[in-house]
Amino acid sequence: MTNELKEIKFGNKNESDSSVKITVSKAIVDNLNDLVEKVNSEFDVGRVHRQDVASWIIAQFLKSYTDHDVNLIRQSQYTDALMLESIYRRAKETGEIPDFLRDALRKQFQDDAETPKRKKALTKKSINDGLNNHEGVL
Repeated sequence: MTNELKEIKFGNKNESDSSVKITVSKAIVDNLNDLVEKVNSEFDVGRVHRQDVASWIIAQFLKSYTDHDVNLIRQSQYTDALMLESIYRRAKETGEIPDFLRDALRKQFQDDAETPKRKKALTKKSINDGLNNHEGVL
């Protein structure tokens, strides 16, 4: 077959096209299948496949995404465990633990008994060593 016939037989795809597979969740596949059916209904010129629709959606998004979209993607992947792993990695690299985390960890893992309490300072007016217990005794 000549190259012209191959192009006609395979549509606008030719042997030099390369593709890469990606994995998506089952719910996304179900919704994508619904969209493929909608695109193909009353479309007499050819047949559109799931890969065609997914590639088109991705290409359109890549042309017009904003910083807000990037932040939404990040938020969709956020978990507390990943955040803690990130803080731990930074702490190992720098040797510094953020103050808010250090305070939270101490509060969580130290008993009140383990935390030394400050004694009242001695003043000129009185001695704070238990006068209340011995006041009536003389």
